Amino acid sequence: MNIKAFQVNELGVNCYLIWDDKSREAALIDCGAQAEYEWDAIDIEMKGRNLMLKYALLTHCHFDHIMGLPFIHRTYGLCPIFHELDQRVYDAMPQMAAQFGISMPLPMPAPHRYVKDGDELTLGEETIKIIHTPGHTPGSVCYYCEEEKILFSGDTLFNGDTLFRGSLGRTDLGGDMDEELNSIKKRILTLPGETLIYPGHGPSTTAAWEMQNNPYVRPFRKNYT
Repeated sequence: MNIKAFQVNELGVNCYLIWDDKSREAALIDCGAQAEYEWDAIDIEMKGRNLMLKYALLTHCHFDHIMGLPFIHRTYGLCPIFHELDQRVYDAMPQMAAQFGISMPLPMPAPHRYVKDGDELTLGEETIKIIHTPGHTPGSVCYYCEEEKILFSGDTLFNGDTLFRGSLGRTDLGGDMDEELNSIKKRILTLPGETLIYPGHGPSTTAAWEMQNNPYVRPFRKNYT
């Protein structure tokens, strides 16, 4: 699995371009690219590596993670893939973005399909497993490459949206803190400690580092192996 990260829009979202070397099939995860120069950077990378974009994947549907979808639809003819429980979130995002003083590009494309927990997607010889991690939003998911021990966590755990390095994703925009902590405990920190986690914001981290250092998950440490 090859990974190229782009930090996009004024909220500093990590947009990930991932691809399989042999097939050249690629996916974009959380394309929040808002400006033309951000679209150009992605397109130049795609063309320079001779990649074929197969999926536009969303870990969740907050506006800062979806602003590049009209660009993807216009340029590559793709519509987004996300969990059905985030459809209501997706539909509400133009209004929510306006409350933050941000104008979203419109129209937003309708979803290509929904994914659910346990589904698998393929990029050439690579397999991506969907892990439902509700909390940040009802339909938050992580994308897990089990063979290579790589997880794209969105805003559940910071450094991501479900997981951010040393922190958590906010839950005051339609989320649930108890659900988020449960997702982290039962769905993320049960992965091997060496699992490399690519979050929705900030630098990458590992499951082991979070267990040892993230103050929000230290109560789970005694049960961690």
